Amino acid sequence: MKNKFKRIKYSIFLVILLSLSVQVNATEHKLATTIYSQQTNDIETIFKNILSPFESIIYSNTPQGLIISVDSNLFFSESQIELLNTGKIFLQKIANALNQIPNNLVIEVNSDKTNCSNEMQNWELTTIQAGQIAKYLIIQEKISPNRIQAIGFGEISPNLPKEITFPNRIDFIILNYESIPQN
Repeated sequence: MKNKFKRIKYSIFLVILLSLSVQVNATEHKLATTIYSQQTNDIETIFKNILSPFESIIYSNTPQGLIISVDSNLFFSESQIELLNTGKIFLQKIANALNQIPNNLVIEVNSDKTNCSNEMQNWELTTIQAGQIAKYLIIQEKISPNRIQAIGFGEISPNLPKEITFPNRIDFIILNYESIPQN
């Protein structure tokens, strides 16, 4: 029970940490917006080119980073923790893109509904699934563990309307826009 509370506190800490944004004064705002937009577009282009064979991917540019949202059915059967082959192929492509940039990655697994009997089981399931994705990227694709964070939200994280996104989704958040490859 003590470990569960530690995990919950740790997850809450990560959510708060990831939600913080740097404030820029008015004179720097225009420059920051211009740089942010160009770098965001460059990173998004890299991922769109590599992930082009996959359908139903939603790209969102936020102050947190570039969010790539994908239906979790690509990675897991309902309420399961074993990665599907389609998910492994997608993760190989994600690793290919990550190898082109120095940016860090946050993996967030969100679920509006599962066959779990309560919210805690749903949260635990999504936490394990996020860990499975991180483990695959680290062990199979050789991405440094220092570049990856995995978070399971269960039903905690708000979702966009279902016509815009997926009820059970995995978000890949590419952080630190200020560092992109220069040609």
